[in-house]
Amino acid sequence: MIDSSTPKIEYGVTPLSVMASMSGLDFVRAIFARKLPEPPIMEPVEPFDCTAETGHVVIHSVPGMRHYNPIGSVHGGYAAILLDFRDGAGGADHAAGRHRLHYAGVQDLVHSAA
Repeated sequence: MIDSSTPKIEYGVTPLSVMASMSGLDFVRAIFARKLPEPPIMEPVEPFDCTAETGHVVIHSVPGMRHYNPIGSVHGGYAAILLDFRDGAGGADHAAGRHRLHYAGVQDLVHSAA
């Protein structure tokens, strides 16, 4: 049974005028509260129970079988999406009050031992 009190997740891009009208922390909190659309890149990872405080963003997500690669481990792209939102897409910057409208990607280097 689906809980009808849980807001449906909508994905989209928030207009710049809306972003510019609020603090960075309020912007991130509005996304997490489903008052603004989730960034489309987050659809594959289905984040839940996310929180934002000043300078601190927590994103919970559990990988499903669709996130596994052929060798049986979670694909690095799954973690990269979460890290990109937290760092590169401005989650932490917004939560710290550094509200900017333009971002560059973040380079995350992950080493794996065979």
